[in-house]
Amino acid sequence: MNPINIVLFSEVNSKFGYPFLRELIGDSSVNLLALVTSAPGKLCDYYLNESDFVDLEAEASSLGIPVYRPKTVNAPSLIQELKELRPDYFIIANYQQILKQDLLDVPIRDTINFHPSPLPRYAGLAPFFWMARNGERFGGVTALITTVTIDGGPILSQRDIFLRGTETSLEIRDIHFRESLLLLKDVLPKLAQRQYETYPQDLTKRTYFGHPKSADYVIPWDSLQEEVLSIIRASSPDPGAITYVNGLHRFTVFEAESCEAPNTPLQSPGSTILVQGKLLVATSNGWIEIKTIHNEEGPVNFRSIPHQFDSAEVSSIVS
Repeated sequence: MNPINIVLFSEVNSKFGYPFLRELIGDSSVNLLALVTSAPGKLCDYYLNESDFVDLEAEASSLGIPVYRPKTVNAPSLIQELKELRPDYFIIANYQQILKQDLLDVPIRDTINFHPSPLPRYAGLAPFFWMARNGERFGGVTALITTVTIDGGPILSQRDIFLRGTETSLEIRDIHFRESLLLLKDVLPKLAQRQYETYPQDLTKRTYFGHPKSADYVIPWDSLQEEVLSIIRASSPDPGAITYVNGLHRFTVFEAESCEAPNTPLQSPGSTILVQGKLLVATSNGWIEIKTIHNEEGPVNFRSIPHQFDSAEVSSIVS
């Protein structure tokens, strides 16, 4: 059986796309024709604050794979060049430009998008934050046929993921990235045989989650303990969950957990106490222990923490 011809679409610094690139290069059933990636000078902001940088362009170029970095992916000149490659499939793995119909018509077979969420649930750009924020117990990853309806095409294959409901957004991301690579390995033999079935999404069950707003990172101390913890987990490690003193002095919480304060009655939400060197903050129904907190200059000594964090409505704090 002849190898299948594939063009990969991914952001140049994508930690989602990099393992896909490596897998497609190493699979004998695949002839990777080209990589289409970010425009020159553009990086995907998902990974900007992470130290272990990846470079898909450098990896592909080192192996002689042509790399395209269009400012506009639907430009007629690029469409013509890709047509001349005669790809069987486009594979999308974290590519942020939208492919229009003329480009989707290029592959002989299909364009397949790997989306690290359990579609039709958690469509959109920020599934991991909202899974952590919602205490999600049932995740999943999806391979779907790309159509002009964003994240709305028929499903080719999925893998279910079971979560504790207490993971950080980064932990959820890493789990879903690993499972997406396994899903690619599941799907490639079907593509090589040109034999696969799809089924439509039930779009009545669709939930869409875009980028969090500034207010979504702010801790409302007058909420329930688990609500506060879910915001901290969702905001970890970047940018961290935000709290204020007098609406002005900003602190960033990166790690916390529920705790008890024996022989200490619960105080008003946002109140802080030190117990055996541990920083505890009151919520509406219990204490949480702050493990890591910074101000604008870096880590903060617990003894310098104010006695009260703001517990006013989020909108009034960030406005």
